[in-house]
Amino acid sequence: MTVILMFEQALGPGVRHLKPYPVYAALPPKQLENIFRPAGERERKVIVATNVAETSITIPGIKYVVDSGLVKAK
Repeated sequence: MTVILMFEQALGPGVRHLKPYPVYAALPPKQLENIFRPAGERERKVIVATNVAETSITIPGIKYVVDSGLVKAK
């Protein structure tokens, strides 16, 4: 079970279903199309992206962005 789905269970009933979508540079185009489709009536999209993917696309309807603050250092 993903952390997102565990978080959804902790929120309890009455909260929209959290639907996670991964976004990364090597994601196949067919899967990438899914993030641009509107969310369902009782659904909230949660997009988890790498910093490379974050700078490459604009997703309409995004209300919040959470940055983990992690940095890849050599």
